[in-house]
Amino acid sequence: KNSFETLVETDKQLMVSGGDYYALQYVSDIINMPMGHNQYYIVDEEVPFYQMLIHGCVGYAGDSINLNGGSDGTDTMLRLLEFGAAPHFTFSFQESGQIKYSGLNNMYATQYENWLSQAGAIYHEANTILSQVSNSFMVNHEIMMPGVRKVTYDNGLVIYINRNNEKKEVDGMVLPARSYSVKEVAL
Repeated sequence: KNSFETLVETDKQLMVSGGDYYALQYVSDIINMPMGHNQYYIVDEEVPFYQMLIHGCVGYAGDSINLNGGSDGTDTMLRLLEFGAAPHFTFSFQESGQIKYSGLNNMYATQYENWLSQAGAIYHEANTILSQVSNSFMVNHEIMMPGVRKVTYDNGLVIYINRNNEKKEVDGMVLPARSYSVKEVAL
């Protein structure tokens, strides 16, 4: 018997960090799931293949938004919606400067008061869309053109994402620059 089997017997929900394949049958949630490519520049486009396999079966989130360095709120939201991932933050009560010279010095942007407003807004916006597909399977991810994605769920919800700095026309609609649109279709 492995450790996961022992923990499942406690009738508690389990969350893991990283989410290796062998853990999927035992867990209800995954945090720190890989949400990008491997940084080798031999691939032209990213496709959320792993997310397409498990969406609707296990809840998941990528790395902590406040520790991933450099992306703005719009880019973060577009990525969450494309990958079907919940927002994830790491917070501390102490000022980040007080832990700077400790073993936790990688927690450079965790003081909760600095993030409360922005984190609340991100959670609210993501939940408004993703709560509609939390138990649905991601059945299609299309690259419509560079920077434009179409993500379809088995309940008929379609999310269009435009990461470009200019508006784009797709499927008879105009997507403003760096935005998304949600549409329901009959499958």
